[in-house]
Amino acid sequence: MDSGLSGKVALVTGSSRSIGAEIVRALARDGADVVVNVRTAGGEAEAVAEECRGAGVRATVVVADVSSDEGTKALAAGALDAFGRVDILVNNVGASPRMPFLDMAYEDWSTLFDINANSMFRMCKLIVPQMVERGWGRIINMGGHAHINIHGTGVHVKATKAAVVGLTRGLAGELAQHGITANVVAPHAIDTPPRHNKYYRDNDPKWDPVSRGVDKIPVGRLGKPAEIAALIRFLCSDDAAYLTGQTYLVNGGIAAG
Repeated sequence: MDSGLSGKVALVTGSSRSIGAEIVRALARDGADVVVNVRTAGGEAEAVAEECRGAGVRATVVVADVSSDEGTKALAAGALDAFGRVDILVNNVGASPRMPFLDMAYEDWSTLFDINANSMFRMCKLIVPQMVERGWGRIINMGGHAHINIHGTGVHVKATKAAVVGLTRGLAGELAQHGITANVVAPHAIDTPPRHNKYYRDNDPKWDPVSRGVDKIPVGRLGKPAEIAALIRFLCSDDAAYLTGQTYLVNGGIAAG
């Protein structure tokens, strides 16, 4: 199947490992040139980029922390300097720290909004105008399940994940006339290594299938990063041009949207 991605340029935030790296690899296999983003310098991002080059596409690494205004500007500038445009923007960076509301300071709230929601707004502001000029674009914002559940995580996580949905629906409505789609992909219980986010303490260091509730998932297993990447690959393709403003729950059947 020809996805129509050959020659497109994809930028994936937080793509040096795990789900982000799988997204980059999937888009590269379909012929898209890719921008690999990592928060701090390291060999993982360059290794992912080299894999993509092995698939016959161009790949560049941009070190930038998208939780800050300066970081988003640096990432957008690096992508546009390397390729001249961005056709596909996947806002993959996110954090889900466990923290009771009574222990939460405003700094915890505002910092998480910078990571989970403001980063997406800033990246879209920097990238979308040149999509509009060309009349084609794909925006994928990574969401979650926190805001559809009462229990678990923290109120700041739930608020930011709800904000991602609202932001994406608003973008979908305004940008459809320009040939740009915007959707949310919301994973749950994906088989990824523990995340060590510099901003947050995690009072539950366990990262095993039992603690992650596999016994409650109808399909009986954790999801795979490649399964998230496969959905995003489809949403970026020409075959998904009629799909916009939607939230896709990827969860093995544990919840329905």
